[in-house]
Amino acid sequence: MMCALVIGRRPSLRELTEPFNLVVILGGGLIGLSIGLVAGASRPADGLIWLLLGAGLVQPALEELLFRGVIQGQLLDKPRLARRRLGVSGANALATVAFALLHLIHRPPLTAALVVVPSLIYGHSRERYGGVAVPFLQHAVHNIALFLGFALA
Repeated sequence: MMCALVIGRRPSLRELTEPFNLVVILGGGLIGLSIGLVAGASRPADGLIWLLLGAGLVQPALEELLFRGVIQGQLLDKPRLARRRLGVSGANALATVAFALLHLIHRPPLTAALVVVPSLIYGHSRERYGGVAVPFLQHAVHNIALFLGFALA
């Protein structure tokens, strides 16, 4: 039961192909690929498949389950945090702060700060689509493109 509450409902094909979602997925992929290409080969091409599986699928799945599923989901149960200001709920803002703080563990502050905008978008998608499936897809495409860019540079 708890797993269903965290994951939420399965989005329809119509929802997955809405312009908002397509722009986020394609834009996130292009941005990720561009950053990877510009940043250079900071990741080895050896083991690329394992890197893409880990950083492209497993990491986004775990992060979305924790930050959008558990944290943002619990915060949305509080009426004051469910209200939106400037288009962002308090729950999304707090989950984003926690997400950025996690990235400070293994990244410099400026690089960790770069996750704020994608996190707000993933949080918006979590609220818009009622679960973590769509934010996971958006996050996975971005990460896969980012690490492909690193490998191709």
